[in-house]
Amino acid sequence: MSHVFVSYLHENDKEIQMLYTRLTSYGVEVWLDRYEIKPGTDWRLAILEAIQEGNFFIACFSKEYNDRNTTFMNEELALAIEQLRRRPIDQVWFIPVLFSGKVPNWPIRPGQTLRDLEWVELDKEEKWENGIQKILKVILRSSFYKAKRLAKLLTSIKDNPSCRNEFDRILEELNMVYVEAGTFTSGSDRYGEPGKFEGPNLGAFCIDKYPVTNWNYMQFVKVTEHSAPDHWCGANCPDNLLKHPVKDIHYTDAQKFAQWAGKRLPTQWEWEKAARGTDGREFPWGDEFESQRCNTRESVGKHTNCIGKYSGGVSPYRCWDMAGNVWEWTLTPEGQNIIPLLHGGSCMYYQYQARCSYRIQRERIRDENIGFRCVIGPDTQNIEEN
Repeated sequence: MSHVFVSYLHENDKEIQMLYTRLTSYGVEVWLDRYEIKPGTDWRLAILEAIQEGNFFIACFSKEYNDRNTTFMNEELALAIEQLRRRPIDQVWFIPVLFSGKVPNWPIRPGQTLRDLEWVELDKEEKWENGIQKILKVILRSSFYKAKRLAKLLTSIKDNPSCRNEFDRILEELNMVYVEAGTFTSGSDRYGEPGKFEGPNLGAFCIDKYPVTNWNYMQFVKVTEHSAPDHWCGANCPDNLLKHPVKDIHYTDAQKFAQWAGKRLPTQWEWEKAARGTDGREFPWGDEFESQRCNTRESVGKHTNCIGKYSGGVSPYRCWDMAGNVWEWTLTPEGQNIIPLLHGGSCMYYQYQARCSYRIQRERIRDENIGFRCVIGPDTQNIEEN
């Protein structure tokens, strides 16, 4: 779940409804208790989870709030400040909004209170348009909402070329690459048998240029309190490994990260097309294995490397590290089932496993050499096989 949590007093329902309407009109997912908490739900737990999983927290202050000594909004604020302290100090997450009155002087960190955060004034009608735009400027610059915007543009750039500049800009900001729609030459059939086969007819999609790094995953762990890989020191990755691909990842971990980022895991066919292009090559760079182009047992071996080290191993679509370094998860629908597969080989395996078409099925494994990358594209159930 990814959304903007709004904390407020019910005395300010009119202003809250206006805020909700304006934000949702721009495609922002707003979490309000009145709409999200279902009958019979443990409402305290629902609110706690919604704050923890939200991309932003908007606290709406007013004279009515200032005049109240006790309110459940204070409990929400305490939970939010706890979350805020876990985030990088330069990351905007807590947005104070002022309908009237003043922002409370609650401590956040040593020497810092809520009043030190820039607030948005919505205390007069003429300030609303400017105030809403200030909020949107912060929210829509976040990676999650960039991903949502990119997904929307992806469906329209073919018929509306004027969107292309914005599409390309967001694509670059998210460190993703574009893969056009159509078929490609696959190196194995749906059952994994080697050969040359016409792959399925895929819709256009965007895929991460690099595998998800330890630094990327650490932001997710700290924000959501998801479990960290075993070789980390609690929620912190060793500094010397921050630019290495994250590893020791189960596909369910990868799914949760992807959802948090506004993306999903690739299917086996999307991954293979991004790795080899359309001409059926064996490796991302061509048909002949060359150890200097990737991190397998024939080259460095046994240890991961920083992403982006092997410029000679870039795929036709400009994806890096799709051969060696770490295995990468894909999830592919087959009937009513979703099949988890591993692709790309790793630093512990040899050239045969680093071929673009090679894949192995694993379901109950969390291995030190397994990572992933994400995509933005059509729902997987809409992918057709020839």
